[in-house]
Amino acid sequence: MTLLYILPFVGAVLYGLNYAIMGAVLKTMSISTFLFYNFFVSAIFAAFVIWIDRDNLNVSQFQTEPKTVLFLCGAIAVAWCAWMITTVVMKHINPTYAAIGEVAYPVFMPLFAWFLFRDKQWDTATLVGGALVFVGLFIIIYSKTGKGAAA
Repeated sequence: MTLLYILPFVGAVLYGLNYAIMGAVLKTMSISTFLFYNFFVSAIFAAFVIWIDRDNLNVSQFQTEPKTVLFLCGAIAVAWCAWMITTVVMKHINPTYAAIGEVAYPVFMPLFAWFLFRDKQWDTATLVGGALVFVGLFIIIYSKTGKGAAA
């Protein structure tokens, strides 16, 4: 097994740590204040990554591959919207609930890959696993709202 197969789990651990920390921070800080500090720290990290990988930086790609740049802009905008929604849920409900709801995105990803690019990224295991994810999400959401919360 190569390191690349382990990295998604390392990322998941780091996201778990991030959500736990953000939950504590957002109890005492507004989202706009958090964004203010996040912007500066992110800029430092981005500058570091760009400096390390500067030989591969291609800022003329908008001229040679406008469709790719359009997709990039769409992906950035969608990621920002998703991140902001998740942050609002973390602040007003809790990070665990935000993370649990977020686990559904791997179910939507192959659907969008198919609709946008005709790239089939699902199989029987993906469909069955996705159905189980949604059953689990339904149980959690039902217990937090509606009749489940009254019980």
